[in-house]
Amino acid sequence: MNLESSSLDNIKRAWEEDLDRPLSEDTWNCVLKQKPDTLQTSSSQNIGSQIQEPCSAQGSEQVVDYINLGEGVRIKRSQFDRINNTQDFNNFTSELFLVTFGRETLATHSLNGRKAPNAETSKEALPAHTVSVLIDYIQKKFSVSSSDVKAVIRTNLNNEDKLFKKRNLPEEWK
Repeated sequence: MNLESSSLDNIKRAWEEDLDRPLSEDTWNCVLKQKPDTLQTSSSQNIGSQIQEPCSAQGSEQVVDYINLGEGVRIKRSQFDRINNTQDFNNFTSELFLVTFGRETLATHSLNGRKAPNAETSKEALPAHTVSVLIDYIQKKFSVSSSDVKAVIRTNLNNEDKLFKKRNLPEEWK
């Protein structure tokens, strides 16, 4: 590899900034295997376009494939295959967000980060870039409007919030 270690660290930090999340070592190693000499730190370059193929990370015993949903947003192929056959866009949207963010994140975040009229505080917003890519993907797959997708996301966030609060209540309150 022609790049110095400090340059790679700077590139990795720039990618993590653009993606609004840290890159796992497995994912970063996949990136290096695919295009080590053409990596750029410029955020004007679309990160997703720098990686064309699904990424495979060698684990101790298995290979994990990732599906690129667009612009650097990837999920594990096994998780994608599990939800991809879903014909209902409501269920697909809920499952895709659950796979991407996890239950706790969905329960503790909102779509835009705005304060609700009857709430004392606001929740942190989900990463805007990732949400945008997922909404675009769902729109293309099911030919639905972004407002329909956002309505499903909001319902899903509210449901996860209620379930999270219920699971974390003290026993005497249940």
